Amino acid sequence: MSNIQKQIIVLILLLYGLVGCTPGLYTRMDSTAPTFGPLYMGMTRQDAERHVGIPIFKIPVDKTHYKNIYEYEEERGALYTASTDIADILSLGLTSLMISPIDRFNGKRHLIAVVFEIRDSYAENDRITRILDKI
Repeated sequence: MSNIQKQIIVLILLLYGLVGCTPGLYTRMDSTAPTFGPLYMGMTRQDAERHVGIPIFKIPVDKTHYKNIYEYEEERGALYTASTDIADILSLGLTSLMISPIDRFNGKRHLIAVVFEIRDSYAENDRITRILDKI
């Protein structure tokens, strides 16, 4: 294999590596996207946060209750992901610089308020008493 061929292979691998690092296209492992299932009354805070991630706000309601506000992102379909990947590869990663801000502001993100009852000194044991999805 010639030196030029090796350089081309290294360049291609670097480009694919950069494309794989584009932000905002895939749901992260710690994402707030509710991919594990719905929330329900009586669910512990620890289980709820596995579904919707960490809260963006915590608001005290009274001495025994508090409200957490969560933000989650709607999951994208396979066609959207595939078309974005192809455009990203063809543009050497520049597509994500345009698409990520557009996705952020086009209504794909949702807020939900969850009221928890304080059970003990461990917040993860607190239980859901109300779910407000229209906030």
